[in-house]
Amino acid sequence: MFNFLVACVGYQISRKLGGGQPPEQARLGRASPSEVLVIGVLAASGATALASEVLWTRPLGTLVGNSTYAFATILFIYLTGIALGSWMMSLVVQRLKALPLWLAALQGAMGLWILVAIVLFEWLQDHLRARILDTVTLTQLLGLYAQCISILLPLAWFSGAMFPVATRLLDPGSANAAGTPIARAYAWNTLGALGGSLLAGFVLAPRLDFFQALYLLAAIYALTTLAALAGSHWLALLHPATRPASGAVCLLAVAVAVF
Repeated sequence: MFNFLVACVGYQISRKLGGGQPPEQARLGRASPSEVLVIGVLAASGATALASEVLWTRPLGTLVGNSTYAFATILFIYLTGIALGSWMMSLVVQRLKALPLWLAALQGAMGLWILVAIVLFEWLQDHLRARILDTVTLTQLLGLYAQCISILLPLAWFSGAMFPVATRLLDPGSANAAGTPIARAYAWNTLGALGGSLLAGFVLAPRLDFFQALYLLAAIYALTTLAALAGSHWLALLHPATRPASGAVCLLAVAVAVF
């Protein structure tokens, strides 16, 4: 309720301050094809990231023995990883070349890390099952939380690192991200996160096995990567000889994630 109240207050303030904006900054309904592509990638990333967060709560709850602790752990990991990823990438984003490729690479890295995280989680689960009759000490419990962090932190880091890259693509001439395109990007990322959490909680989790749902998310990441690479004028950044190979790698990733 308080979030809606803050949104209403912010909307009223924006209406009062919007009259003095220049026409090029006041436009809300027009976006270039490159902006649409970046915003679409951010929306898909927000949806898959929050869906992954919801899905990981259930298996980690079986490991730590308490769903509340599992949710708090995952929330801490995701918030910390997103903050670290955004901060670290913001330090170097101005020196990066071919930013569209970096955006696609981060999406692909998230899809690949989901597959790696599944393998690590199965190993951790087997390791704990072998010691299920042992008494768990505080040190061992903290070690378990550290292992959970190592599984999920890279995924959150990649998700956070996307924001400086995307905002630099939307507003390349500005030292600090600001303006209507940036606001639109964050709004669509938030809407994607909302939709992804609802989809994971009410559709994927009740109907799919945990691993099947994660494989589906990995496939979505791979498809988003392929869409980013195939976007308007983006493949022109690649050497012509590497374009077929890049497309083949993305299609292979989709096939592996689906099957």
